[in-house]
Amino acid sequence: MVAELVAAESFHDAFARYLQHARSYRGLSPRTIEAYRRDAAGFSGFLSQHRLPTRVGEINSRHVQAWASSMAGYAATTIRRRVYAIRGFFSSLQREGSIQVNPAADVALPERRRRQPDIPTPTQCQRLLSVAHTSTERAAISLLLMSGLRRAGLLGLDVEDVAADASELRVIGKGDVERLVPLPDEARAALIRHIEHTCARCGPLFLNRASERMGNTTLQRLWKRLLCRADLQDEGFTIHSCRHAYATMLVRAGTDIRTVQELLGHADLSTTAVYLHSDLRAKRDAVANLPIGNGVVDHER
Repeated sequence: MVAELVAAESFHDAFARYLQHARSYRGLSPRTIEAYRRDAAGFSGFLSQHRLPTRVGEINSRHVQAWASSMAGYAATTIRRRVYAIRGFFSSLQREGSIQVNPAADVALPERRRRQPDIPTPTQCQRLLSVAHTSTERAAISLLLMSGLRRAGLLGLDVEDVAADASELRVIGKGDVERLVPLPDEARAALIRHIEHTCARCGPLFLNRASERMGNTTLQRLWKRLLCRADLQDEGFTIHSCRHAYATMLVRAGTDIRTVQELLGHADLSTTAVYLHSDLRAKRDAVANLPIGNGVVDHER
Protein backbone atom coordinates (compact mmCIF):
# COMPACT_ATOMS: atom_id res chain seq x y z
CA MET A 1 0.00 0.00 0.00
CA VAL A 2 2.83 2.41 0.91
CA ALA A 3 4.63 1.57 -2.34
CA GLU A 4 1.49 2.38 -4.31
CA LEU A 5 1.16 5.74 -2.57
CA VAL A 6 4.79 6.63 -3.33
CA ALA A 7 4.43 5.55 -6.97
CA ALA A 8 1.40 7.81 -7.33
CA GLU A 9 3.17 10.76 -5.71
CA SER A 10 4.56 13.57 -7.82
CA PHE A 11 8.31 13.59 -8.36
CA HIS A 12 8.52 17.07 -6.84
CA ASP A 13 6.87 16.06 -3.57
CA ALA A 14 8.69 12.74 -3.26
CA PHE A 15 12.06 14.39 -3.84
CA ALA A 16 11.28 17.01 -1.19
CA ARG A 17 10.77 14.21 1.33
CA TYR A 18 14.00 12.58 0.17
CA LEU A 19 15.90 15.82 0.81
CA GLN A 20 14.37 16.16 4.26
CA HIS A 21 15.59 12.67 5.13
CA ALA A 22 19.04 13.41 3.67
CA ARG A 23 19.32 16.57 5.77
CA SER A 24 18.23 14.88 8.99
CA TYR A 25 19.93 11.49 8.78
CA ARG A 26 22.77 11.63 6.25
CA GLY A 27 24.38 14.83 7.45
CA LEU A 28 24.62 16.43 4.02
CA SER A 29 25.74 20.04 4.00
CA PRO A 30 23.24 22.84 3.22
CA ARG A 31 25.18 23.56 0.03
CA THR A 32 24.81 19.95 -1.16
CA ILE A 33 21.11 19.93 -0.27
CA GLU A 34 20.57 23.11 -2.26
CA ALA A 35 22.44 21.67 -5.26
CA TYR A 36 20.23 18.56 -5.16
CA ARG A 37 17.16 20.77 -4.96
CA ARG A 38 18.19 22.70 -8.08
CA ASP A 39 18.94 19.48 -9.97
CA ALA A 40 15.55 18.04 -9.06
CA ALA A 41 13.80 21.26 -10.05
CA GLY A 42 15.53 21.10 -13.43
CA PHE A 43 14.36 17.54 -14.02
CA SER A 44 10.83 18.27 -12.80
CA GLY A 45 10.63 21.34 -15.01
CA PHE A 46 11.81 19.34 -18.02
CA LEU A 47 9.10 16.72 -17.47
CA SER A 48 6.39 19.36 -17.19
CA GLN A 49 7.64 21.38 -20.15
CA HIS A 50 7.60 18.34 -22.42
CA ARG A 51 4.34 16.99 -21.02
CA LEU A 52 6.00 13.85 -19.75
CA PRO A 53 4.78 11.87 -16.70
CA THR A 54 5.58 13.53 -13.39
CA ARG A 55 4.37 10.77 -11.07
CA VAL A 56 7.18 8.70 -9.57
CA GLY A 57 5.83 5.36 -10.76
CA GLU A 58 5.36 6.55 -14.35
CA ILE A 59 8.85 7.96 -14.96
CA ASN A 60 11.02 5.61 -17.00
CA SER A 61 14.57 5.52 -18.35
CA ARG A 62 13.58 7.18 -21.64
CA HIS A 63 12.38 10.25 -19.77
CA VAL A 64 15.60 10.52 -17.75
CA GLN A 65 17.72 9.92 -20.87
CA ALA A 66 15.82 12.64 -22.74
CA TRP A 67 16.57 15.06 -19.91
CA ALA A 68 20.26 14.13 -19.88
CA SER A 69 20.44 14.51 -23.67
CA SER A 70 18.79 17.94 -23.45
CA MET A 71 21.81 19.18 -21.50
CA ALA A 72 24.19 18.67 -24.44
CA GLY A 73 26.70 21.51 -24.38
CA TYR A 74 27.02 21.56 -20.60
CA ALA A 75 30.22 20.34 -18.98
CA ALA A 76 30.33 16.56 -18.57
CA THR A 77 30.80 16.94 -14.81
CA THR A 78 27.66 19.08 -14.57
CA ILE A 79 25.51 16.59 -16.49
CA ARG A 80 26.85 13.65 -14.49
CA ARG A 81 26.27 15.40 -11.16
CA ARG A 82 22.69 16.28 -12.04
CA VAL A 83 21.83 12.76 -13.18
CA TYR A 84 23.54 11.27 -10.13
CA ALA A 85 21.27 13.35 -7.89
CA ILE A 86 18.18 11.89 -9.59
CA ARG A 87 19.70 8.40 -9.64
CA GLY A 88 20.33 8.56 -5.90
CA PHE A 89 16.73 9.49 -5.25
CA PHE A 90 15.36 6.58 -7.25
CA SER A 91 17.91 4.24 -5.67
CA SER A 92 16.54 5.09 -2.23
CA LEU A 93 13.00 4.29 -3.42
CA GLN A 94 14.22 1.02 -4.91
CA ARG A 95 15.92 0.01 -1.65
CA GLU A 96 12.76 0.61 0.36
CA GLY A 97 10.68 -1.34 -2.17
CA SER A 98 8.60 1.57 -3.46
CA ILE A 99 9.75 0.97 -7.05
CA GLN A 100 11.15 -2.10 -8.77
CA VAL A 101 13.49 -0.45 -11.29
CA ASN A 102 15.64 2.65 -11.05
CA PRO A 103 14.88 4.60 -14.26
CA ALA A 104 18.12 6.58 -13.96
CA ALA A 105 20.38 3.55 -13.46
CA ASP A 106 21.38 2.95 -17.08
CA VAL A 107 21.27 6.46 -18.48
CA ALA A 108 24.15 7.12 -20.90
CA LEU A 109 26.39 9.86 -19.54
CA PRO A 110 29.21 11.83 -21.19
CA GLU A 111 32.73 10.76 -20.30
CA ARG A 112 34.31 12.91 -17.65
CA ARG A 113 37.58 14.51 -18.64
CA ARG A 114 39.92 14.45 -15.70
CA ARG A 115 41.82 17.69 -16.00
CA GLN A 116 45.04 17.94 -14.10
CA PRO A 117 44.63 20.87 -11.68
CA ASP A 118 47.00 23.82 -11.55
CA ILE A 119 49.36 22.88 -8.73
CA PRO A 120 51.91 25.20 -7.10
CA THR A 121 55.43 23.83 -7.01
CA PRO A 122 57.23 23.55 -3.65
CA THR A 123 59.15 26.72 -4.53
CA GLN A 124 55.90 28.59 -5.25
CA CYS A 125 54.39 27.27 -2.01
CA GLN A 126 57.39 28.64 -0.14
CA ARG A 127 56.89 32.01 -1.84
CA LEU A 128 53.28 32.10 -0.63
CA LEU A 129 54.41 31.34 2.91
CA SER A 130 57.12 33.98 2.78
CA VAL A 131 54.74 36.82 1.85
CA ALA A 132 52.28 36.14 4.68
CA HIS A 133 52.73 39.24 6.86
CA THR A 134 50.16 38.82 9.62
CA SER A 135 49.72 35.93 12.05
CA THR A 136 46.31 35.21 10.48
CA GLU A 137 47.73 35.10 6.96
CA ARG A 138 50.61 32.91 8.06
CA ALA A 139 48.40 30.45 9.96
CA ALA A 140 45.81 30.24 7.18
CA ILE A 141 48.24 29.64 4.33
CA SER A 142 50.30 27.24 6.46
CA LEU A 143 47.24 25.10 7.19
CA LEU A 144 46.11 25.16 3.56
CA LEU A 145 49.52 24.09 2.28
CA MET A 146 50.60 21.79 5.11
CA SER A 147 47.40 20.05 6.16
CA GLY A 148 45.47 19.91 2.87
CA LEU A 149 42.30 21.40 4.35
CA ARG A 150 39.41 22.29 2.11
CA ARG A 151 38.19 25.86 2.26
CA ALA A 152 35.15 24.83 4.35
CA GLY A 153 37.34 22.78 6.65
CA LEU A 154 39.62 25.73 7.35
CA LEU A 155 36.77 28.18 7.94
CA GLY A 156 34.96 25.70 10.17
CA LEU A 157 37.86 25.22 12.57
CA ASP A 158 37.40 26.20 16.19
CA VAL A 159 40.18 26.80 18.71
CA GLU A 160 38.98 23.66 20.48
CA ASP A 161 39.84 21.64 17.37
CA VAL A 162 43.54 22.38 17.86
CA ALA A 163 45.51 20.01 20.08
CA ALA A 164 47.00 21.54 23.25
CA ASP A 165 50.47 21.54 21.70
CA ALA A 166 49.09 22.39 18.21
CA SER A 167 50.58 19.16 16.86
CA GLU A 168 47.33 18.09 15.19
CA LEU A 169 43.87 19.26 14.16
CA ARG A 170 40.46 17.71 14.50
CA VAL A 171 38.82 18.24 11.12
CA ILE A 172 35.18 17.67 10.21
CA GLY A 173 35.06 16.75 6.54
CA LYS A 174 32.33 15.94 4.05
CA GLY A 175 29.41 14.01 5.51
CA ASP A 176 30.48 15.19 8.99
CA VAL A 177 33.27 12.59 9.02
CA GLU A 178 35.88 13.44 11.63
CA ARG A 179 39.61 12.91 11.18
CA LEU A 180 42.85 13.94 12.90
CA VAL A 181 45.46 15.71 10.79
CA PRO A 182 49.03 16.03 12.14
CA LEU A 183 50.89 19.27 11.50
CA PRO A 184 54.56 19.80 10.60
CA ASP A 185 56.62 22.07 12.84
CA GLU A 186 56.31 25.19 10.65
CA ALA A 187 52.51 25.01 10.53
CA ARG A 188 52.40 24.25 14.24
CA ALA A 189 54.49 27.33 15.05
CA ALA A 190 52.33 29.55 12.82
CA LEU A 191 49.18 28.26 14.48
CA ILE A 192 50.53 28.86 17.99
CA ARG A 193 51.50 32.44 17.11
CA HIS A 194 48.05 33.06 15.64
CA ILE A 195 46.24 31.77 18.72
CA GLU A 196 48.53 33.76 21.04
CA HIS A 197 47.97 36.91 18.98
CA THR A 198 44.17 36.60 19.01
CA CYS A 199 44.11 35.53 22.69
CA ALA A 200 41.25 33.19 21.75
CA ARG A 201 40.47 30.30 24.10
CA CYS A 202 37.40 29.00 22.30
CA GLY A 203 35.18 29.66 19.30
CA PRO A 204 36.14 30.23 15.66
CA LEU A 205 39.86 29.91 14.94
CA PHE A 206 39.77 32.50 12.15
CA LEU A 207 37.82 35.74 12.56
CA ASN A 208 36.96 38.64 10.27
CA ARG A 209 37.18 42.32 11.19
CA ALA A 210 33.78 42.14 12.86
CA SER A 211 35.17 39.47 15.21
CA GLU A 212 32.87 36.89 13.62
CA ARG A 213 33.82 33.61 11.97
CA MET A 214 35.75 34.29 8.79
CA GLY A 215 33.71 33.63 5.64
CA ASN A 216 34.52 32.74 2.05
CA THR A 217 34.76 36.35 0.90
CA THR A 218 37.32 37.33 3.53
CA LEU A 219 39.38 34.22 2.91
CA GLN A 220 39.31 34.85 -0.85
CA ARG A 221 40.61 38.40 -0.29
CA LEU A 222 43.41 37.02 1.88
CA TRP A 223 44.30 34.50 -0.83
CA LYS A 224 44.40 37.13 -3.58
CA ARG A 225 46.65 39.34 -1.44
CA LEU A 226 49.14 36.52 -1.03
CA LEU A 227 49.05 35.67 -4.76
CA CYS A 228 49.78 39.29 -5.69
CA ARG A 229 52.63 39.64 -3.19
CA ALA A 230 54.15 36.39 -4.43
CA ASP A 231 53.66 37.48 -8.07
CA LEU A 232 51.59 34.34 -8.75
CA GLN A 233 48.31 36.04 -9.66
CA ASP A 234 48.51 34.87 -13.28
CA GLU A 235 49.22 31.20 -12.56
CA GLY A 236 45.57 30.10 -12.27
CA PHE A 237 45.94 28.91 -8.68
CA THR A 238 42.90 28.72 -6.41
CA ILE A 239 42.59 28.07 -2.69
CA HIS A 240 41.90 24.43 -3.57
CA SER A 241 45.24 24.31 -5.42
CA CYS A 242 46.89 24.25 -1.99
CA ARG A 243 45.18 20.94 -1.25
CA HIS A 244 46.42 19.54 -4.57
CA ALA A 245 49.93 20.73 -3.77
CA TYR A 246 49.81 19.07 -0.34
CA ALA A 247 48.66 15.76 -1.78
CA THR A 248 51.20 15.86 -4.61
CA MET A 249 54.08 16.57 -2.23
CA LEU A 250 53.00 13.68 -0.01
CA VAL A 251 52.96 11.26 -2.95
CA ARG A 252 56.33 12.45 -4.27
CA ALA A 253 57.78 12.05 -0.78
CA GLY A 254 56.90 8.36 -0.99
CA THR A 255 53.80 8.38 1.24
CA ASP A 256 51.63 5.33 0.62
CA ILE A 257 48.31 6.06 -1.06
CA ARG A 258 46.19 4.81 1.86
CA THR A 259 47.83 7.30 4.21
CA VAL A 260 47.30 10.10 1.69
CA GLN A 261 43.65 9.09 1.46
CA GLU A 262 43.22 9.31 5.23
CA LEU A 263 45.03 12.64 5.48
CA LEU A 264 42.83 14.15 2.76
CA GLY A 265 39.63 12.60 4.11
CA HIS A 266 38.70 10.95 0.82
CA ALA A 267 35.93 8.36 1.10
CA ASP A 268 36.96 6.69 -2.16
CA LEU A 269 40.53 5.65 -2.92
CA SER A 270 39.99 6.37 -6.63
CA THR A 271 39.69 10.07 -5.76
CA THR A 272 43.14 9.98 -4.19
CA ALA A 273 44.63 7.96 -7.04
CA VAL A 274 44.64 11.00 -9.35
CA TYR A 275 47.76 12.17 -7.50
CA LEU A 276 49.63 9.04 -8.55
CA HIS A 277 50.04 10.40 -12.07
CA SER A 278 53.67 11.46 -12.12
CA ASP A 279 55.03 14.22 -14.27
CA LEU A 280 57.39 13.46 -17.17
CA ARG A 281 60.50 14.33 -15.18
CA ALA A 282 59.53 11.90 -12.42
CA LYS A 283 58.98 9.18 -15.01
CA ARG A 284 62.37 9.84 -16.59
CA ASP A 285 64.04 9.75 -13.18
CA ALA A 286 62.36 6.43 -12.41
CA VAL A 287 63.56 4.90 -15.68
CA ALA A 288 67.06 6.31 -15.13
CA ASN A 289 67.26 4.41 -11.84
CA LEU A 290 66.72 1.02 -13.45
CA PRO A 291 69.65 -1.33 -12.73
CA ILE A 292 69.85 -2.25 -16.42
CA GLY A 293 69.86 -0.30 -19.68
CA ASN A 294 71.60 2.79 -18.27
CA GLY A 295 75.24 1.75 -18.36
CA VAL A 296 74.96 0.01 -15.01
CA VAL A 297 76.09 -3.59 -15.23
CA ASP A 298 75.89 -6.07 -12.38
CA HIS A 299 78.85 -8.44 -12.74
CA GLU A 300 77.63 -10.88 -10.09
CA ARG A 301 77.54 -14.44 -11.33
